[in-house]
Parts: sequence; structure tokens; C-alpha cells
Amino acid sequence: MADVMVVEDDTAIREVVSYQLTRAGHRVDAVGDGVAALEHFRASDPDLIILDLMLPGLPGLDFLRIVRDEASVPVIVISARDSEPDRITGFDLGADDYMTKPFSVRELMARVQV
Repeated sequence: MADVMVVEDDTAIREVVSYQLTRAGHRVDAVGDGVAALEHFRASDPDLIILDLMLPGLPGLDFLRIVRDEASVPVIVISARDSEPDRITGFDLGADDYMTKPFSVRELMARVQV
């Protein structure tokens, strides 16, 4: 199916999301910080990025800016930053979708399938 990059510093969330994506037949590249995410992004060609915003190394919004300068890959943000201004900033920077934590993994999987 799709090559999905999961960028999430919370190990439990990263593992659950990666497991569900793999179970659905996707190939997953999972990383826990923004710097590693940028390296993996540039070395691969993901079909989708699932991105947390509060990352060590390189913040998620900065990563999103770079991705948008270099590619048109779809990006789904999953973040604890749940205020309207945070969500609007994410969309303004090029996020295709924005889910707030806590989130339903089933709902995320439904959004990935679209």
C-alpha cells in the first residue's frame, strides 16, 4: 500500500500508530525527533507523513515548513496543541489534516485510507 513516515516523540503513540499502519498493509518508517525525521524524509519518498508538532531537535512546525518547500506529500498532524490558533497555523503551513491528542487510532486509520 503506502509508505508512511510517523514522526512522534512519544514512544507508546509511535508504536501503536506504526503497528496499526503495518497491520493495514502500509510500510512504516517511524522516528522520534525532528532532526531524524528530516534525514529520513530526504532519504526516502514517503506517500504520507503523520507528524507530531512538539518534537525534540527540530520542532514539528519547522519540519512541516521544510517539507512544504521540498515536496507535496500529504501531512496529517497529530498534536496536543489543540487551540484554534494552533490548528490554523498548522493548516497555514501546509498540513492537510489536523487531529488533536488524545485521538482515536481508528479515526486516524480512517483518515489515512482516504
